[in-house]
Amino acid sequence: METPSAASCRRRPLQPPLLLCLLLFALCPQPGLGLYTVNTVYGDTIILPCRIEVPDDLMFGKWKYELANKAPVFIAFRSATKRSVHYDDVPEYKDRLTLSENYTLSISNARIGDEKRFVCMLVTEDNVFEEPTIVKVFKQPSQPTVVDQATFLETEELKMLGECISNEGYPEGNLTWYKNGMVLKPVEGAVVINEQTNVDKASGLYTVISSLEYMPTKEDKNAHFTCTMTYYGPTGREILRSESVRFDVH
Repeated sequence: METPSAASCRRRPLQPPLLLCLLLFALCPQPGLGLYTVNTVYGDTIILPCRIEVPDDLMFGKWKYELANKAPVFIAFRSATKRSVHYDDVPEYKDRLTLSENYTLSISNARIGDEKRFVCMLVTEDNVFEEPTIVKVFKQPSQPTVVDQATFLETEELKMLGECISNEGYPEGNLTWYKNGMVLKPVEGAVVINEQTNVDKASGLYTVISSLEYMPTKEDKNAHFTCTMTYYGPTGREILRSESVRFDVH
């Protein structure tokens, strides 16, 4: 999904020698972040249009990405005169890039590490045109599941009811417990909720775990307990709900 903004092309006049000026331009920090954002789903192909009208006297186009307080990294080059394409030796993008004739960049198998500011550069003999694009990656977590359930509950006794787990989501979501459709909130000595988040170092995906300790009353004999995972996807806020569970109350 693509969300356009009012970003506009920036131009800088070049003075000879051309290559030296291009190098200085590429290395100097660029102020501000572009507001044009491309939302993509984890594992899908990211499509980044250049969004610059290709000038008639174009020499070549390049793509780079920028990280805060670091030098920009060039990843793809296409010559307008020789009609050749070159992909820079950047390990994280090896065999994942395609640069089309209109300078649209495609990145296959979207990863969490692709959340960056990418910049398209079109270079003529007299000018450099730049346009940034922000990439956001989303991954739907698994449906929350209640595990390690208590075999029964006892009135007037605070006991671990179970744990709700939702795996492999991005960005981080949060879990909420419900009893008979009503949100359960912590109550000292009666309702204790603890949530923790683990991140997989390799994938960057989150697993969220929420435990519930509960002191039932006689009225909880037929109570239904569920938990929900609230997260954000490419189109906004989403909710996943677990299967309901019931407990014998002694």
